[in-house]
Amino acid sequence: MLQFDEDTTKLLETAYQGSDVTRRRRKAFDALHLAQGDGVVDIGCGNGLLSEDIARAIGPTGRVIGVDPSTDMRAAANTRCAAYPSVHIQDGLADALPLADGEADKAVAVQVLEYLPDIPAAIREAYRVLRVGGRFVAVDTGCGTLDWFSDHPERMQRVQAA
Repeated sequence: MLQFDEDTTKLLETAYQGSDVTRRRRKAFDALHLAQGDGVVDIGCGNGLLSEDIARAIGPTGRVIGVDPSTDMRAAANTRCAAYPSVHIQDGLADALPLADGEADKAVAVQVLEYLPDIPAAIREAYRVLRVGGRFVAVDTGCGTLDWFSDHPERMQRVQAA
């Protein structure tokens, strides 16, 4: 498995700003339907690119909790988000989030689930920290799989079959 150490963090600083990853991050951002004052947990926040975008959208009355198990990635996220007092970067795992039940309005995980040994446990944990009626958005693309959704089921099935 990929080690999110200092060298990887440096490499990903550039890679995460590429057009394909930026597009995925933007789709997750848009799907969150953020509002001023929201409390959002960014699961596997990495270097904080999405946490920073969320902080701008929810304003000073909101709160972003970025959670990541990598010391090096958290350091990069803290540096990137230093201008936003509403952002708090914490050590933690997707299946053991350092939040209370119902603490967040929204939760997001971009390119995180693919690295986990127990995806259902992480999804249960995301829902645990959400308030009733909260929203969870996950975006993952694995190189060994094709996951796609379309409003045209017949076309989607043809593409997946091909």
